[in-house]
Amino acid sequence: MSILHAISFSVAHSAPIVRGSLIMKHYLDAAQKAARAAGDLLRQNFQQPLRVNSAHAHDIKLEIDVHTQELITKLLLEEFPGHALYGEEGIVGDQSSDKKARLQS
Repeated sequence: MSILHAISFSVAHSAPIVRGSLIMKHYLDAAQKAARAAGDLLRQNFQQPLRVNSAHAHDIKLEIDVHTQELITKLLLEEFPGHALYGEEGIVGDQSSDKKARLQS
């Protein structure tokens, strides 16, 4: 079984427009760094036995998915400590922040 993981990093607040969009480039750079690190983790675990953390009627939570999201959120929160991140495996960061991002896998 192969695991395909796509990361969607969408910022739910409006960033000031700056010539060259430096602020959005910072978001993009951080998202790409996190995506590459997650891809490395997934490649290291490719074709390894899948370990299920929990299984419900319409949801299977794999250990590798949890580890991947933890890695992504760690890297993004290091770069943007005042942001809130909403992911499939949980919510982290400053939930009172007006700067929110959704991680989608």
